Amino acid sequence: MNVEDVVELRVHGVSGTPPQDLLDRREVDLIAGDRTAGFFRPHYATERDDDFPPGDPDLVVHGPRLEGYAWGGLTSGAPSRAFWLLLLPFTLINVAPRLRPADPDPGSDSGKSDQSALLRLRLLWLVCRLLALTLTLVLVAAFVGIGVDLIGWQCGAASGRCGKAAPGWLFDPIRHLSTAHRMALGLVVPVGMLFLLWLVSKRTINRYERVRATGRQPDAMRAAEWNEADPADAVEVPLASRWMWQNELPVRRLRAIHLQCGVAAALAFAAAPMGGWRWLDGVLAVVVIGYSSIVLTVPSYTGHTAAMHWRKVSYGIWAAVVLAAAGTIAWLLWRPHDFPENGRQCVVTDVAVGRSRPRFDCSKPQGLPHYAATILWLLIVELLLVLVLLAVVLVSRRRAGTARALGAPGPPAGLGGMGTAIMALLAVFLASVFTAGAYMFTAAWLTSGSLHPSLRTISTVSRIFRVPESILDAGFAYSLAVGLGAIMLGARIIWFGWSMLHIRANNSLLVPGSFGTDYPAEDPDSPRGRSILRAMWLGRLVDVVGAMLARLVLIGALLSYFIGGVLVAEHVFGANRLARWLLDPAQVGSNPFAEPAFFSPQALQGKGAYLAVWSIVLLVVLGGAAFRVAPTRRSVGILWDLASFWPRVSHPLAAPCYAERTVPDLVTRISFHADDGCGVVLAAHSQGTVIGAATVLQLRMLDEHTPDRPTLPRVGLLTFGCVLRRLYGRYFPAYFGPAAMDDVRCALRAQDGTDQRWRNLWRYTDYLGGPVTEGPPPVAEPPWNPRGQVVAYPPGPNGLMLDLHLVDPPFGIAPGDTVYPPPLRHSDFWKVPQFQLAVVHVAGLIPEPGDVRPTT
Repeated sequence: MNVEDVVELRVHGVSGTPPQDLLDRREVDLIAGDRTAGFFRPHYATERDDDFPPGDPDLVVHGPRLEGYAWGGLTSGAPSRAFWLLLLPFTLINVAPRLRPADPDPGSDSGKSDQSALLRLRLLWLVCRLLALTLTLVLVAAFVGIGVDLIGWQCGAASGRCGKAAPGWLFDPIRHLSTAHRMALGLVVPVGMLFLLWLVSKRTINRYERVRATGRQPDAMRAAEWNEADPADAVEVPLASRWMWQNELPVRRLRAIHLQCGVAAALAFAAAPMGGWRWLDGVLAVVVIGYSSIVLTVPSYTGHTAAMHWRKVSYGIWAAVVLAAAGTIAWLLWRPHDFPENGRQCVVTDVAVGRSRPRFDCSKPQGLPHYAATILWLLIVELLLVLVLLAVVLVSRRRAGTARALGAPGPPAGLGGMGTAIMALLAVFLASVFTAGAYMFTAAWLTSGSLHPSLRTISTVSRIFRVPESILDAGFAYSLAVGLGAIMLGARIIWFGWSMLHIRANNSLLVPGSFGTDYPAEDPDSPRGRSILRAMWLGRLVDVVGAMLARLVLIGALLSYFIGGVLVAEHVFGANRLARWLLDPAQVGSNPFAEPAFFSPQALQGKGAYLAVWSIVLLVVLGGAAFRVAPTRRSVGILWDLASFWPRVSHPLAAPCYAERTVPDLVTRISFHADDGCGVVLAAHSQGTVIGAATVLQLRMLDEHTPDRPTLPRVGLLTFGCVLRRLYGRYFPAYFGPAAMDDVRCALRAQDGTDQRWRNLWRYTDYLGGPVTEGPPPVAEPPWNPRGQVVAYPPGPNGLMLDLHLVDPPFGIAPGDTVYPPPLRHSDFWKVPQFQLAVVHVAGLIPEPGDVRPTT
């Protein structure tokens, strides 16, 4: 197709690139979408074509019309988005099932193999959704501990525990209320938190999941065939399914059961000390949680069918929960004398101890009935579910095949192929740690009145309040995990520093022969050569980060199961002496301010809680910087974008899925250009390559069911800084393995079969992207040298050409300059002339409208 009839549609990556930088123009206009995610073009007519690449005055390229899709507002922008990181365990468990091993190869006994694979897949998704439900209950338990247990049950006026709680104008009246009235106020904390989550979820569903691609619809007969070939209630839908990015209904249904279970559990905790008929709250919680666990096994509930009977059942459950909440609050407010007081109190005397601190003559109060036991059993259930998930993943990994497709057998599986189990365990560990940190921090705040209590204060709150054992032991585990992790991280940093100082061309982390292929006439031991070797070496670090992360998670796993085993031995088998010897703090007298020994269990519990609080604060601060500061966004944004790419069909309260908006946007815009007779080169960078691949598969699916108006033959794909194989193919092999890459290539293959409308630009210095057909690490390939528009492509699979290697950085100083050019690494691909040449070449592979044959 003539380049004048083609639109170059650029899609940026993780850094939230502004549209001006994306199009390399100072003035741009919004032509479709909105400022959150919209399509832009250059403002001035003379700048609307991608002409005259900078940096090479001898090479003139007349490129296609320029347009850009800026979607960074979906994952960056206001610093308040950083508070999504407080729900990080939810996001991790939502990603966990996507990390599963690839499906097995079909064989002669494919029927039996398919049935066993389907059974494992059902079990994997069920266990992940059950774990997601328990994580919601853990969050509710944390806020119940703050509002109902600490403020409502243990903070009476006579106790002296919360006398310094600040602000005094608020807490002094609360302390003098009856226990029943305090618990009614405390119940507002977990229920208000759930209501806030409902509001946020409602808003994000309207902004993300409700978005639909507009345009073509199949006729009635083809729609029926479509529904049969692509069922709405499949256990798991592939990238090419029309349901992959239409998850409004399942997300709403899953959100309903999570919030219903949360409210019912909060009511059961509040009603636990009450007599009379209030035991019905506990029964209601058991029924609601049991019902929720059962419906997670029903395909029409977790699927995409608009089944009205589930909505009616949900309305009935909400009615029962609201009535129970009204009855419980009414009982607490109007029958306070029927409510038992927490009678074991602390007496404050004026005896000076040490630095004139008060002495507490204190027998600790009883904690909220059934609270400690419930969160302990929640932890045990979570660890058992993770064991089941581990067994499923082990079997799936052993049965996983090596697909014979583009770039087979694919890169080594990230996290040893155990990503699903590792991510689930990390979610459980962090949820426990966050709960412990929030509980202990609140207790220290109520004791001292300070929003930044000291380590000593946090370490001694367990002598003033009745703190559940599982919370203390979570802090203990976190302190050990942080200490061991710091040692491992320090050793890695020392190794990195030593390797950087002693870099050589034969370094084990470098691609063998890479320096010689890019700079055949240069000395690698010269200062400039070593500088380039360091840039190449840093470009390989992402390939070893997964192993380090797996080791860190292994530490948390061993500590979690060790402490869980000790708690089970204590509470189930009565091994109290062993548990006290391992975990319980030593008694140091009646002075709650006495500092325990540095490595005593009590000190480690306090340090763990203290570290957990600071971890939460630093996580939010880092997230705020990542959402607002471009350099920080580039360095940590890839982790967030990896997690929030996936639909919320495991945990509905996870971070919203930006692909629910970006993929329909691109499908609609590309179809619009194709219907207008234009070709489109989808030029995708970094995370945009993942969105681009998903868009291509969606367009292929639409073409199959509306063959009279094919769109995909008028589409070409140019990827650069491509993370499809290096990251997604490694960590999500079931979705982005060799078979999926082969699907994308075949979808873009020319009708005569001689070529495909896809090229991929990559560099050795790129720390995230890489080739599609090989690696990581890739083999040493000669650089692509298109000087004089003579294209010398390296051959690809079956003789087809795909990966194009760029030299970065140039070895010498450019004419007229005084400094060496810096490595571009993962950025600024469109600022080198090879980029525009590749765009023009892909545009030339798009057939003219009259040459496009209808899809059969």
